[in-house]
Amino acid sequence: MATQVAVVGAGLIGRAWAIVFARAGLPVRLYDVDAAQLANAGELIAASLQDLHRAGLVDEEPAAILARIECQPDLALAMVGVEYVQECGPENVAVKQAMYTQLEAVVEAKTILASSTSGIVASRFTGHLTHPERCLVAHPVNPPYLIPLVEVAPSDTTSTDTVERTMALMHQ
Repeated sequence: MATQVAVVGAGLIGRAWAIVFARAGLPVRLYDVDAAQLANAGELIAASLQDLHRAGLVDEEPAAILARIECQPDLALAMVGVEYVQECGPENVAVKQAMYTQLEAVVEAKTILASSTSGIVASRFTGHLTHPERCLVAHPVNPPYLIPLVEVAPSDTTSTDTVERTMALMHQ
């Protein structure tokens, strides 16, 4: 069975991550607190996939890739059965702290919580959590669906298992 992935944040980076995971054959749930952003995500992802397909950068039919991405407006429902969450929220510590508090309340105990942040260390927004050992930064080089390079940066409290599982998923 494929790893169930969730992407939190349907902006440019969140949509790009959704494409990355879906191209790898994984089921993806995409969530955003902004209903309008989420409502437009499917159309924007479809357009990106069409562009990639026309350029010869995606062999699989765009519709097949898009079919693996579900836009889910309810955070709790988006997290059901998810093993890995890629957070793509604003570069703001307070916003990330609140987001991670919400995520921790609705994910399973072994779910990895990874941030796409480019400049905030994980300990700044995960230190208050009950389980910070499952949190880290997984920052992509942009655009992630073209450049297969991800900086994986654990905090002092991130477990070795979390790093290993994240690295295995990124290689996949």
